[in-house]
Amino acid sequence: MEETKWRRFTVELISAEEYQTTLADLDRLVHEYLTSLLKEQAPSDGGRKRKAADGGRG
Repeated sequence: MEETKWRRFTVELISAEEYQTTLADLDRLVHEYLTSLLKEQAPSDGGRKRKAADGGRG
């Protein structure tokens, strides 16, 4: 019984440390992903394509 409690505590401790690392990694990955999406969405020609696509208005 005592061994089970110790094992559970150890697993919870390791999980908590991994969880913090995972959150930091996840935050970084989400930031990189969103940044790459914004770069893909940004017109490289200064918006001329978008203006032409909607009839020249813009």
